Parts: sequence; structure tokens; C-alpha cells
Amino acid sequence: MSTTVVATPRSSFGTSAATAMRAAGQVPVTICRSGAESIHLTIAAKDAEALVQRVGQVIVLEAEGQSHEVLIKGYQRHPLSDVLQQIDSLAVEPDKLVRVAVPLNPLTLDCPGIKAGGLLESMLRRVEILCPAKAIPDHLDVDLSQAVIGTTIYADGVVLPDGVKLLTPPRVAIMTIIKTRGMRRAEAAAKAQAKAG
Repeated sequence: MSTTVVATPRSSFGTSAATAMRAAGQVPVTICRSGAESIHLTIAAKDAEALVQRVGQVIVLEAEGQSHEVLIKGYQRHPLSDVLQQIDSLAVEPDKLVRVAVPLNPLTLDCPGIKAGGLLESMLRRVEILCPAKAIPDHLDVDLSQAVIGTTIYADGVVLPDGVKLLTPPRVAIMTIIKTRGMRRAEAAAKAQAKAG
């Protein structure tokens, strides 16, 4: 699902112009286009903060009756204030294949390992996929219904929708169910008691 944000064409450039925009609550946005000149816009700072939380998702920027579908490529913050300084994006076509990193959503409700007291440890929070720009999923589910304590889940265990190809190497570990410290201490104490007995 895409997010639509109202934008304004940017006509002034340079450091002083950008500083004035930020002081007015606006953040510059650049749209890079393959084989064409970049488009320069500004959006409200509050919208900009929301957009950088949606990296990997298609954003629709509406400016003077024109719609621009983009992916956020990167952004810069002020090193001291952490205020957003600039957003860089890439124009996409809905049917064009894009490479994006999508967050993982572990399905833990019926996980035997967690029911037994184990903890879920994530080694990877996103995996890279290839899919049409119009079909980028918000997240990818990870089925843990058979995972017991000590189970490691690999990238090839991610549930992929139709038309989505996994680019992360399939045998990269993404999650594991581990024993808690309390469980390990209890086991150590039980072993020590067994030896002493």
C-alpha cells in the first residue's frame, strides 16, 4: 500500500535557499529519474519524518496535479540536531522490478519454543527481495509454528507472496529460539546437583 504526500515544486537552490526552506518547516526532496533530469520538490517536515519510516515502500508525491511514484533512496539529518536536511528518492514505474529490503514479521503466537519459555533472537530484521514496484509488501511473515528451543530459521523460511523473489542468500540465519538466562542457570544447577548427588 502506497502513501500519498502533497509536495511543492522547488524553484530556488543553494545552501541559503535550503536553510530558508527548513526554517519554514519544509524539507527538500530530490527525485532521480533514469535518462531524465531530476525533479526537485519540498514537503512538510512532519510528512518527511513519516516518509523516512517507510523506506522500501512506494510513496506517491503529488505536486501541482502531477503524481510521482518513488522509493526513498536515502536521507540526511543534521549531525547535532538530528533534523531532516534532505530526502533522496528514485522514480519507479508500477510494473518495473525493484530491489528493496523488507522488514520481517515473526509469527510467534503458536511457536512451541516461545511457549516453552524460550526467547526469539533476531539476527536479521530485513531481507532483500525483487518484485514489481506496485507489489512491494509492507512486511514478510516468518512461520515459527514448528520452531522449538534451539531452532534456527533461515532466509529461505520467509513466506514469499506470488511474484516476489528472495535475493538474500537462502541459508543466511535470520532468527533463532534461544534459552533464557534463567533456563541456562537452572540447567547448570541441575547438572551440578546431579554430579554432587
